[in-house]
Amino acid sequence: MAVLMLAAALLLLAGEMQMTPAAAQAPPQQGKIRIAVMDFLDQTNYPQWHVGRGMRVEFETRLVQTGQFEVIERERLEQIMQEQGFGATGLVDPSSAAQIGKLLGVQAMIMGSVTKFDIQTNKISVPILGSVASSEAVVEIHVRVVDTNTGSIKLAEMAEGKESQANISLRLEGMPPMAFGSANFHSTILGKATSKAVDQLIGKIMQLFPVEGYVVKVVGDKVYTNLGRAKGVKVGQKLLVYRLGEVITDPFTGQVLSAEKTEITTITVTSVEQLLSIGTVDTPGAGARIQIGDKVTIKY
Repeated sequence: MAVLMLAAALLLLAGEMQMTPAAAQAPPQQGKIRIAVMDFLDQTNYPQWHVGRGMRVEFETRLVQTGQFEVIERERLEQIMQEQGFGATGLVDPSSAAQIGKLLGVQAMIMGSVTKFDIQTNKISVPILGSVASSEAVVEIHVRVVDTNTGSIKLAEMAEGKESQANISLRLEGMPPMAFGSANFHSTILGKATSKAVDQLIGKIMQLFPVEGYVVKVVGDKVYTNLGRAKGVKVGQKLLVYRLGEVITDPFTGQVLSAEKTEITTITVTSVEQLLSIGTVDTPGAGARIQIGDKVTIKY
């Protein structure tokens, strides 16, 4: 019996020694990023559209759709802001936003302003045909992302979306206000321009909070990762596979400064489950270089 127990212990030790360093050091996967969005400051000329509030709806919807964020309910945010004596717009400074964010238990606050939200129509004279109208919607959004732990601004960006339609003359003054986020709104050139601007900024925000996981199985050029639907992974997305090398630390404080990073290949996701994704390597034969425990992240 003693001999059998010793043999089992030796086999277990050998198995642990064969683990890759990345696999041995892999921490548990983190949950979704908790985030809150404030009403945007409306600097346009159409108060009947409630553009600032509507832009908040657009951002909340898109953030949830990514699968990477947990967005705080607006009622809870408004309650905290009223209790703290703040207005509901993006006029709050970063330090105040950080204070509100801590009370909500979020990691970041999003606020900003809408500086353009309009439709312009141009008429061009064409021989024989006469005048031809073309309408163009222009939406310009400024956004700031505040880290609630430090009160610092992690992102300050502007995006502009444009969408045009020929042979039509439109004016925003004559259009009845539509609900932001609705199918009717998104079917208009104004809604399409809004989506273009919002999508640009959502991409920037997602890069601030990269989704990272690990390779859990490799079969030829087929790669299994622990990033699934719960982390916002979708069929057709690209995942970057990389390996961390030597950790660089500050010799005076012992603080970890960085780590060497070696990119191995990219994979295209072909199948997704709640906690698992399967993909094929984009470079044939590259699967042989991938090890269990290598890191993966969504490639934007």
